[in-house]
This record gives sequence, structure tokens and C-alpha cells, in this order.
Amino acid sequence: VAASPPEARELTGVDAIPTEGVPNVTGWYALPADAAPDAGSRILLNAAGESPNAVVPMSTVAPEYAPDGRALLAATFLGDGPLHRPADALRDDVRDALRAWFPEGDFADLETVDVHRIRFAQFAQPPGVHAALPDTDDPEGPVVLAGDYTEWSSIQGAMESGRTAAEAARAYL
Repeated sequence: VAASPPEARELTGVDAIPTEGVPNVTGWYALPADAAPDAGSRILLNAAGESPNAVVPMSTVAPEYAPDGRALLAATFLGDGPLHRPADALRDDVRDALRAWFPEGDFADLETVDVHRIRFAQFAQPPGVHAALPDTDDPEGPVVLAGDYTEWSSIQGAMESGRTAAEAARAYL
């Protein structure tokens, strides 16, 4: 069963599958290339404030993603609040953060390209959650679980779970 945690739990009845999710909003922003912050390829973490949580200079690491003559930034907003905030308010938060980090910069022309709102980006991972996660072979019968919720909520956790699930499924062949 390779599905999101809530769907996997509904399909299999395995109670150990976590169903509390953490939302994520990713905003995509463009500004003139000559106005882009000089951050190199570093991820900018907002340690002083809550919004945005991080800004990534995407056009620095993947120039082909940026609109012609523009720099492209991705900003991450975690939690429930950003799911319900207007796109222009999120953009204003990004502009304010950039101005705080790069006071010599001009970010007046920062514009929103797109906003992705994901209600269940990953399962919640409070301390101790990993000891209670299900094993890939927890469902009864010839059913295996393949999802990050058997390891840890990440791409790596999903890949490790897929490998483990494939090994478990092989036993049923």
C-alpha cells in the first residue's frame, strides 16, 4: 500500500500509521535578476521570525526555472496559518524578510508567480513518534506498507520504506 498516511490507515486498518499532518505552503516569487539577494546557493533560514520559515534562491541553483531576466525564489511557510493567508500577505512577508536580511536590497518588484498549499505535507513528528511507527509487514495477509510513515517523514524515509516493502513483498511471490 503506497498511499498517504491517512489513506494507508483507512485502507489497511493499521492504527500505528500516523494521521496527524503538518501543512506546508510554498510560494514562488520573481524579481528582476539584478535585484536578487546575493546569497549564493544557500538556503536562507528565518531564525528570527516565523514567516517565511525559509527562502531558497532557486534561480541560483537552477537558472532554467526562472522567468527570462528574472530571479526565482521559493519561500516555505509551515503550519496551519499560512494555508489561509492571502497570497499577497505571504509575498509581503517574504519581502519584509528579504529587506531585514539584505537592507541594501530593493525588493519592491517582488511578485508572486504561484503558491502551492499542501494540507498534509508530512506526518507530525513529535519526540518519540518513530518508536511507534508501523513496520512494512504490519498489515495482515499478503499486504505491505510502503511510505515514509514506516520510517521518518522525508524523501529518504519514503525511499527506505519502498526498499523494505519490496523485500517484504518478495516473500509473497
